[in-house]
Formats: sequence, C-alpha cells, structure tokens
Amino acid sequence: MTKGHSCCLGFLSRLTVLAGVVALLLAGLVGSLVAAASFPAAISVKVSIPYEQRTFKVQNDFVVVWQFRRWSDKNQDQIELFSRFGERLFTLNPLKAIRGATEVSIWDVAVGPTGLLAVAAVSADEEGRRAVSLLLYSSSGGLVRAYSLDRMVRRLAVDEDENVWALGENWGDEDPALVPVVFKYNRNGELVGRYVPRVELPPIINGDSGTGAGPDAMGLTEARVWFWLPDRRALVTFHRDGTHIEISQIGAPDWAPPDASGSNVEVMFGWPCLLSTDAFVVPVSFRTATASDHAVYAWGKGKAAWKKLSSAATTLPKGSIVGTDGDRIVFGAARSDRPEIEFESVDLP
Repeated sequence: MTKGHSCCLGFLSRLTVLAGVVALLLAGLVGSLVAAASFPAAISVKVSIPYEQRTFKVQNDFVVVWQFRRWSDKNQDQIELFSRFGERLFTLNPLKAIRGATEVSIWDVAVGPTGLLAVAAVSADEEGRRAVSLLLYSSSGGLVRAYSLDRMVRRLAVDEDENVWALGENWGDEDPALVPVVFKYNRNGELVGRYVPRVELPPIINGDSGTGAGPDAMGLTEARVWFWLPDRRALVTFHRDGTHIEISQIGAPDWAPPDASGSNVEVMFGWPCLLSTDAFVVPVSFRTATASDHAVYAWGKGKAAWKKLSSAATTLPKGSIVGTDGDRIVFGAARSDRPEIEFESVDLP
C-alpha cells in the first residue's frame, strides 16, 4: 500500500468516526427534545361548541372537545381536536359517517399517541332504530373505518399500536354476569380481547343510603389498563395481556359534616385519573341536608388510604380533572360567557 493510500484510508477512518459521534450527538439531542415535549403548564383553547353542550379531555398531548347532546345537524361539526399548543387540527361530524343515521349521541372520544381518534356513538335512523358505532379517524381527520358493535360502549382508550380499548356491556344473549367489562378491538375493527367478567366485580353500593355515584372512567398507563366504576367504588387494573387483574373496592374518603347533621351523606365522584405511581386522583363532593364540601383526594394502593390534596394550604387549579401529562394532573376550566377553555397542569401535591 502506498503512503498516499494509507493517508487517505486514515482520513476516511477518522471521518467515519466523526460522523458516528455526530450521529450519536444528534440522536441524543432529538431524544432529549422528544422527552422534553409535554403538555404546557398553562394554555387557552378557543372552541366553537357551545358551553352548555360540550365536554373535553386532554389525552396523549391532544385536547379533544365534543358535543355530548343528541345531534341531527349534518352541517355542524361535533368534535374539535387541538394540539398541545392550542392549535385547532381538525373538526368532525360523526353523523356523516354513520349510514342511514338521522341523529347521533357521542358517548366518548379518545385519541391515541399516534393521533388515531376513536368515537363511540349511539345513532338512530328515520324509523327510530338505534345502533352503536365505533368510528376511527386518522391523525389528519380522515375516516379510517366505521363499524357497528353488538354492545354499548361508555368509555374508550387508544394505545400506541392503535388498538381501541372499550369499557362497555353486551347487548346479546350471554349471561350478563359472565360478559366481560372491557373489550379490545384492533384498527380493523376486529374483537381481539375480552377482559374482567362482571361477576368478578364487587356489588353495587346500596342506593338507599344516599351514596351518590359519578362518571365511570377508563385509561391506559405504560403497561396496564384501568377502569373506575363509582357505583361499586371499584378501581380495577390489569396488564394489557389480561393478566394480573387487581380489583380494589376503595370506598370513599371520610367526611364529618361540621354541624353533625346526620349520617345520610351523599357522595359524588368527579372525573378521575390514575398516575403511573398508582395514585388514583379524583374530586369528591359531599352533601347532607344542611352542609356540603368539595375537595380533590388521592388513593394510594400502597397504603390503601385516602389523602386530601386540596386544602387551605394547598391550592389546586380551578375546574375539573381532564387528563394527565406523565405524572402531572391536567385541570380544565370553562365559563359560560367565554369560548375559551383554560388548561393547567400541576404536580401531585
């Protein structure tokens, strides 16, 4: 080998090493930027859906707002999706996607990490026949698939593989006690999983004692599925493969009316969330004939006990819990005289 060839090979070798170092640095920088991306501490989102007809959530760095009332106008959209910066990405009218439907009610909307958006809807045709539909939209707002279900769906969640998890109940001929509570569909609408038979759940709390209830909920953590049934005071988690089912009947926080107005206390739960730390966080309202109270509480599986988070010494944002950002809780607040929704994320106190 000549001296010139040797110098040339040495230079190329050093250049290759340098390129490798630069690639590693760029990869680290991109990784840092991706890891740093999160929901802002505070944003304001301007929406079009009227105050008295809308509900909203924050999920996977998206803000989704939808109209929950029965709707029959094909010329007005019912769903708005925003980025984590408050930019409107697209709007949707599910009524157009359901063949033969003349009206529709949206039960839940969920958006996954890839931007796939799932809608659970109940529709009716001109003859009043009702049907349950699951609609899937791409991250750009195009309809991916619309298909009918043989069961009612109350809550949805979408994972990183674009599987849709649904909290619902069966409308078929199966024994209701044996019908699972959670169903899993793939992107093609195929039922690929059924989890947690209803017979395994604790009984419904006796309504005669004025216990109240609240909205049920479901969600996903990195490795698990969870759902909350307030009428049973049941928090259920399981691994995504259906194993390690844990059912906890966690009751309600203790509250003593300041005027000792009696034991008939109505307890109402708000929208909850489950953090990756296993902290279950939920607003709780108490009411008797003469007294009331409202606070945010956390239930920890490790101590199996409730902890009051909001107090005179700890101020949480106004509004309702509408989602999570990692282990931060996102609150959302709206006013009837303004089209904006204010969002604020905070650490668990």
